[in-house]
Amino acid sequence: MQGSGDEATASFSENICRLCGEEKLFYEVVPCSYCGANIKKSGVYYSLSDAEGGLTLCKQCYNHCGKKIYCGEKSYSKEKLRRMSTKRGTEEDWVQCDKCQGWQHQICTLYNQVADNGGNAKYTCPLCCLKEIKSGNRLSSEVRVQSACNLPRTALSDHIEQRLQTSLREDRELRAKGSGKGFLEVPSAEDLTVRVVHTGKRKLKVKDEFLDLFKPNDYPSQFPYTSKMILLFQKIGGVDVVLFGFYAEEYGSDCGDPNSRCIYISYLDSIKYFRPSVSSATGDALRTFAYHEILIGYLEYCKKRGFVSCHLWSCPPQKGQDYLFYNHPEDQRTLTAPKLRNWYQTMIQKAIKEKVVVCSSNVYDCHFRASCGSRYPVSATRLPFFEGDSWFNFAGNVLKEVNEGSKSDYQRKRVKTGKHKAKAVQCTDSLYDSKDFLFMQKLGRILQQGKKDFIVMHLRHVCSHCNQPISSGQGWFCDGCTDFWLCERCHDEENSVADSHWSNKGKKHSFSKVAVDILPSSTDDNDGPIENLMLRNRHRFLMFCQKKHYQFDTLRRAKHSSMMVLHFLSRPDSLSECSICANISLSEDFSTWETCPDLQVCPQCQVQRSSSRGHPVTCADF
Repeated sequence: MQGSGDEATASFSENICRLCGEEKLFYEVVPCSYCGANIKKSGVYYSLSDAEGGLTLCKQCYNHCGKKIYCGEKSYSKEKLRRMSTKRGTEEDWVQCDKCQGWQHQICTLYNQVADNGGNAKYTCPLCCLKEIKSGNRLSSEVRVQSACNLPRTALSDHIEQRLQTSLREDRELRAKGSGKGFLEVPSAEDLTVRVVHTGKRKLKVKDEFLDLFKPNDYPSQFPYTSKMILLFQKIGGVDVVLFGFYAEEYGSDCGDPNSRCIYISYLDSIKYFRPSVSSATGDALRTFAYHEILIGYLEYCKKRGFVSCHLWSCPPQKGQDYLFYNHPEDQRTLTAPKLRNWYQTMIQKAIKEKVVVCSSNVYDCHFRASCGSRYPVSATRLPFFEGDSWFNFAGNVLKEVNEGSKSDYQRKRVKTGKHKAKAVQCTDSLYDSKDFLFMQKLGRILQQGKKDFIVMHLRHVCSHCNQPISSGQGWFCDGCTDFWLCERCHDEENSVADSHWSNKGKKHSFSKVAVDILPSSTDDNDGPIENLMLRNRHRFLMFCQKKHYQFDTLRRAKHSSMMVLHFLSRPDSLSECSICANISLSEDFSTWETCPDLQVCPQCQVQRSSSRGHPVTCADF
């Protein structure tokens, strides 16, 4: 039974929640539909009326827009947007107990409005449940909250979870030994659950303008990959709270070069409610230690499956921007670019120490510099291409400049990088005139400025000549050059007489032979697909949480939001996608027709079509 408190009995105050003792509480945050930033604390924003859509713009985006505001396939006049303020946002919903007739905030009581059966379900508040348990009229086991451990397990989630538990136990032993206390006297992180909550097959299509650039080299028109989302939950006060998660794109052995056997960690986010809030034996926060272990465990599992590299872009969110979880705590610090990069590098160094990662580099050094002795010139055809990748954001403008530019704009130069000088790409005049070379030269100049942020982790050693992972069971590494390796074939071709080569500085270096693991023929795993409309990509998940006010700015809201996320994870069929606007909502709210069973229309699109036609809509109207 739900309401605003007007029907409360005289024995209880109709304006005060019986659990938190507070009166009306409001959601003060409004997200911008364009930049995704949160408009907080008496901020000004511009919005359409509810009947016209849920478009909301922050002041900055509003000022930069033209006379027309575009939202998907629709456009609105800028004059229709009203100036508003977040001084008084949407009020939190209430619920009334059917036993004591008392009122509580739905968030305080962890009330699942979706499972309320249209308001017909009987509701008993926590206070009444506690009384019934004490009197023996109710068993404590009957009071249940959605649990993360009930979500389906996979081989990947088991691997990460086992590694996390082992590492935390070893860290606890070190902390106990260092402090002179017993093992049980040292606080530990408990009730942690790792789950792969989304696994879906996707295809990344390459835009036509880039295919034209790569045309002479038979560049693939699309790259198949598997999208995965991994979440960490911790039980706090008897309720599972989501704390950490990331999306990853796995381009397996069935994907063509240059993406074959590559991983891209696209988005990563966390909420600072991890318990306990102590330091690990290494000095880092224990939550940082746990998050690093999850990432290393993921890389370790992928390496065993046959992946050879992992790419990520170290880019902190702007102030007020969310990547995965909607509305972070006000006191959660947003890392600066150098500190975030150091956060990743600390994880990488630990992975190198454990031999999960063999070495790390960056996109610029891997693909925009001609390495010593390489037989392959720099080319865009060897640049990995990922969904939402950073370089693609400005590559379109670079390609446009190349098409409009001239040869005189690009001169051969010696590029300075740190203490070393890399030779300019050795090429013929025909290559120098090509769009490929000019594109890479222009793009390289842009990426070089922040190259440390475009991180590449090598899970296997790569041959410096053919640029292929060494998979034959043995390889050769240079005793003088850093991370210079040769596969057996390239070593035999170059060193037919002696096991040595000449470096860029004219010094003769010798090789050493080492054994390497044989690369598995396929990267396939036994984990099946886990599809959920809510998690198809990070934008959907974030927008769904925004629409439903599933916020994480306070622990009480984080508990309720996590409970609702778990509800939809365990019941993926309860959500449907609108055939018109592609928004997702509860399946029971959609309209369907027997003549068109595949057509599903959300309530908003139904109202818009009905008002425009002056009669109730039918499938023919769509």
